[in-house]
Amino acid sequence: MRPRSRPSQILGTDTDDEATQWAWLAAARSGSADRPVLLFLHKPLFQDSAADEAAHQRYVPVAARRKLLDLFPAGRLRAVVSGHVHQYRDRVVDGARHLWVPSTAFFLPDELQDRIGEKVTGVGMIELAPDQLRFHLVCPEGVIRHSALDHPVYPKLVEARAPRPRRRTEQVTDRSSPRYREALARAIHECVSRVRPTPSP
Repeated sequence: MRPRSRPSQILGTDTDDEATQWAWLAAARSGSADRPVLLFLHKPLFQDSAADEAAHQRYVPVAARRKLLDLFPAGRLRAVVSGHVHQYRDRVVDGARHLWVPSTAFFLPDELQDRIGEKVTGVGMIELAPDQLRFHLVCPEGVIRHSALDHPVYPKLVEARAPRPRRRTEQVTDRSSPRYREALARAIHECVSRVRPTPSP
């Protein structure tokens, strides 16, 4: 096992930093001979498969994903481990295991985010052995399953959810209305952007 890492989330930004990262990744790949590859990155590569075409900030941009997958010959990529979505998911796609590791802090409720995997909070533990990978999702006793709407880091989400005078904002406070979902989506985008701006794919 030869770990390689880069502390960044810049795929698809078309910057000098991204070009440097691609060069580093190509060098790391060439130095790994025929060893199996485990890829760890912040965002999942896709939702369903490498054939997904719709761009979404939740996943690696389409062009960057294709370039990334082209770096690894068939059968070399054994597993892809990611976070970002705050959901747990474990499945095999095209011979590679794709693991979404949940957050230890909070989940995003269904009115903010589609339910794709399991909305839990926990810790992922990986055991590596020759030609084998074991993954354990651990949800420690006492860890509270917080909602992002109730977390103080996201005050605009709480504000968007707060009741308003019925005469002016009846539809916005109706959780089933499109306007309500749009208001919450804008609020979470603003909160996330304050932490780290995400370029449009």
